[in-house]
Amino acid sequence: MARLKLPESVWGIFGETLKIYICDFLKFTGYMAFPVLGQIAGIIWVFASTFLLTDNFEYLVLKFPALNEFGPYMLSVILLALPGLLLFVGAFWQYLIAYGALNSMTEGVLTTGRVYDFASHKEVITRRTPAYISLWLVYSIFLILASFPLLWVLGGIFFIYFILIFQVFTFEEDLTVTGYFRKSFNLIRGNFAQTIALALLLVVLTFYLVPMGLNVIFDVLNLSGMFTDLLIPVVSNLPLDSINQTLTALGTDAITPETLAKSTLEQVVFFIAVGFTLPLRSICWTLLYKVREGKSEKKNTRKSGK
Repeated sequence: MARLKLPESVWGIFGETLKIYICDFLKFTGYMAFPVLGQIAGIIWVFASTFLLTDNFEYLVLKFPALNEFGPYMLSVILLALPGLLLFVGAFWQYLIAYGALNSMTEGVLTTGRVYDFASHKEVITRRTPAYISLWLVYSIFLILASFPLLWVLGGIFFIYFILIFQVFTFEEDLTVTGYFRKSFNLIRGNFAQTIALALLLVVLTFYLVPMGLNVIFDVLNLSGMFTDLLIPVVSNLPLDSINQTLTALGTDAITPETLAKSTLEQVVFFIAVGFTLPLRSICWTLLYKVREGKSEKKNTRKSGK
């Protein structure tokens, strides 16, 4: 059954977001499995293949003396790492597509009450690939500029105003790249407080509570210790001595293989938590877009009727 009446308050939108996400949790999780885990698997493949080549180099040189030459050695590294790189790039691209496809899925839930036919939702984005890549390029430039400390405040303000650009792209095909940003700005204008309140709720939930909960699960199941033990031999091959010399000169604590392995695992767990909750954030912003766009249309209708 279609959901025609959308809540307009912060808690109403947030509550409806959780409802949609939880009701279709398995479908959203299944959809995000390759974009999230594929990136991790690709990176693991690259590092594992390089580690195995380095760790067994002396034995391999005896078998294949040509590996002592720079050219054959680099070719071997590239060939071993290439499958992992391709896997990472493919998963990363699907992750970017998800920013738009999830909006279309949310609209499907609102109109039909269920999530299905992922291919058609992805096609909404992929059939406009050049425009989508252009949007991401412009948005990436904005994020890079906003990352400079002197621009943090201004960048944060505009980040809120531009938070609906992927929803605008998904539902409005006749705009230019700058038009997506302008339309998002106009939809948020006058509703900045509501938008930042929703953003804070999402940040606390998906960037803090969910990662913290996932870390607790890893600890309870003793997965943290197991994965850390697997990572220590890999990170031990990194030039930590030279890095620690620089850190010591700067008055910073030295890095040990154990601390680096633990930190790496924490970052992976954080990425998994944030990646699998991307649908939740997309649902929330799609609902806000629908609410704001609906009000905008009513306002324009009243103006045209006068």
